[in-house]
Amino acid sequence: MPTNRRTPTVLILFFGLVAAAGLLPAQAQTDAADPPPPPPPETETEAASTPRDTPQAVFDAAQSAFNARDWNAFVALVSPPRRDQLVGQTALVLANAAQDPEADPRMIELAQRYVPRDVDPMQLMLGSDDPKAEAERLGKRIGRPAEFYAAATKLFFDLQYPDPDTAPQITGLTELALGEDGRSATSQVVLRRPNGEAQDTWTYELHDGQWYLSMR
Repeated sequence: MPTNRRTPTVLILFFGLVAAAGLLPAQAQTDAADPPPPPPPETETEAASTPRDTPQAVFDAAQSAFNARDWNAFVALVSPPRRDQLVGQTALVLANAAQDPEADPRMIELAQRYVPRDVDPMQLMLGSDDPKAEAERLGKRIGRPAEFYAAATKLFFDLQYPDPDTAPQITGLTELALGEDGRSATSQVVLRRPNGEAQDTWTYELHDGQWYLSMR
């Protein structure tokens, strides 16, 4: 009998995934090589340039991107004001995990490639009065943020779900409600997992005439 419980998908995508590093067998750290040069600026993706005139259209695109594990397309559907913050939060999680001497070498390589060398993740996460603002500032410093987010999230998913058949799939919505201001919306998203179904709340916002995920 499927269970019906709430699961914080945002945490799955941006925070909780790093817990996989502690659940997997430890791997010895290789000798650290000089980090590669920072990547050049990226161009706008097709998903970012495609107008989404309703929250339903955003959900449909996000469902397709999530189920295909197309994280470039997924992050392009997040509103620009939130995108920097989510990229920064992902960078903090990755940089913190990469400090573990037994971290997966792929985490170390990603952190060296994308995260500024002067970033102290624990100081930013725990020593700031406004960690969300700190994450947003860090997100603005990441070169090729969509590429970084896609690579980091793919790695987190690979670590947490080594068997792709166990990874969640979004199957649909149970409800989608427009806010009173007409500029926000909320939906209940249904995720299918091997042990049953779960629901999560997704939020949307209107920005410059287009609808986006806001994940607030």
